[in-house]
Amino acid sequence: MLKKVYEKVKKIIIENHNFLLFLILFTIVLNIKVPYVVSAPGGIIPLSDKVTVNGKKIKNNFYTTYVKVYDGNVASFLVGKIMPKWDVEKESSFTGNTKLSYKELNEYERLLLKQSNLVATILAFNEAKVEYTTEDNKLYVLYKIDGYDNNLKIGDQIVTCDELNTPYFSFLQQCISNSSDKSIDLEVIRDGKKMNIAVPLYSLNGENVIGINVLQDFNIKSDLDVKIQVDKDESGSSGGFLTALSIYDAITNKNLSKGLKVTGTGTIDENGLVGPIGGVKYKLLGANKKHVDVFFIPKDNFDEAMKIKKKYKLKLKIVKVEKFSDAIDYLNKLKK
Repeated sequence: MLKKVYEKVKKIIIENHNFLLFLILFTIVLNIKVPYVVSAPGGIIPLSDKVTVNGKKIKNNFYTTYVKVYDGNVASFLVGKIMPKWDVEKESSFTGNTKLSYKELNEYERLLLKQSNLVATILAFNEAKVEYTTEDNKLYVLYKIDGYDNNLKIGDQIVTCDELNTPYFSFLQQCISNSSDKSIDLEVIRDGKKMNIAVPLYSLNGENVIGINVLQDFNIKSDLDVKIQVDKDESGSSGGFLTALSIYDAITNKNLSKGLKVTGTGTIDENGLVGPIGGVKYKLLGANKKHVDVFFIPKDNFDEAMKIKKKYKLKLKIVKVEKFSDAIDYLNKLKK
């Protein structure tokens, strides 16, 4: 039986070897890496599936938005050129003309998401007047500034500086400022392994610097245990504003969405200021496809958003916000 099957398969391969060879080569060519990134309309993610308070999923109609981004290969490049609402751009432009690789940019964006979720929770707690403390502080390398050779990598956790624990940025800053040597010794955790790195000191306006930006990570301790689920393919800080709004609504039981589908985009800081973002076109198109009612947009992105709405004849309501309180005021005035 097996011999008959083997002979039959062999005959098919011999008779169609040219086509099969073409198919194999064509598949290989389609997967060849090219220095481009392809962006496409995304969608919305219900925050009720991602946020829990004291172990229970929240219940509201707030959503975050996302952009679909495809790593550049011949196949995605060709599709990106064909699809009318997709865009192809050079990888260097996508990474902001920095020296970050696509992989490094993803790690950087992952850390920004971590920071964004912390800020969103703190802002919601402050607005709702919920008491909390912070604990288990950690320090990470968020970004490496061009022109400084320090052997560090984005995502490195800085544990000690010259054998002194550095759970806070101020501790690291003091260690750097007080050093009279040509370098400092940092103990870091990289990919789960501890290592010591001699980091050279540079002088900038008479002060010691090492050429990095850092992220302060910590746990929030409160009677309200807020958890935000993060999927492995999620990154970036542009969902911070909607996440804060959803948490605030959940812990105050205000039902701000009043049954409407509410989404938007924008970064957020501890003072409640909503910051601009990229990818407005793809987020609006994705949200409109999901029949969103209200889309909050940062003030600096509003004109761009209105042009996109007109061009593609979008039906959703676009609302400009500058502060966290702007969104709350708008939703309080909404009718069911």
